[in-house]
Amino acid sequence: MDVESMSFIFGAILIAISILGGGLEIKELKVPQVGTVSRILAAIVGVVFVTVGFSLGTTNSPNEKTPFLVPPETKPSLASKSAVEENGSSNIAFNISVSLGKYGPAEQVEETTRIMIDGSKVAEFVLDSNNPSESASINVSTPGSYRYMIEGHAVWNVTGNKRLPIYGSGTIEVLKGASFRVNAETPPSAEMQTWKLALEPE
Repeated sequence: MDVESMSFIFGAILIAISILGGGLEIKELKVPQVGTVSRILAAIVGVVFVTVGFSLGTTNSPNEKTPFLVPPETKPSLASKSAVEENGSSNIAFNISVSLGKYGPAEQVEETTRIMIDGSKVAEFVLDSNNPSESASINVSTPGSYRYMIEGHAVWNVTGNKRLPIYGSGTIEVLKGASFRVNAETPPSAEMQTWKLALEPE
């Protein structure tokens, strides 16, 4: 039994005593006859206990609505917002260059090189004696690691001026303003059937 119920019942008993003057018997509880002064005091105390019990019951009522606390509004961080806008709208430009090679007596006569970044062709270079070097500016959406592939052909004087297939693949770390050069992993020779190239940072 909770406190408010006990207070209410006790107050009700005291009020009953004040009205009836005692002589009550409730189970094993016997209340003797009381005088006028005692009946007045019992009435006052009973009213007090009934009031307290009623007040406690009203305060703890399950129907009472708990006020809903609205969390304070959280404003987005200016720093994080700026970073999102920059990554979403800015292009990262980097440079790729290539030139005809020379290794001792071996001289490159011509070269056609195609560069793919993540499967898409981003540049094609056609070099000869009149155009021995070229460069291109490439744009990607964000900085980071990108897969590249190189394909095409080259002609060297040591290979009998025949077209030598070229190939290469790997990963480059792209940052804004970075520069890469197409370089050979091995010098050409008359016995070569293919020529392997790579993108290397300048």
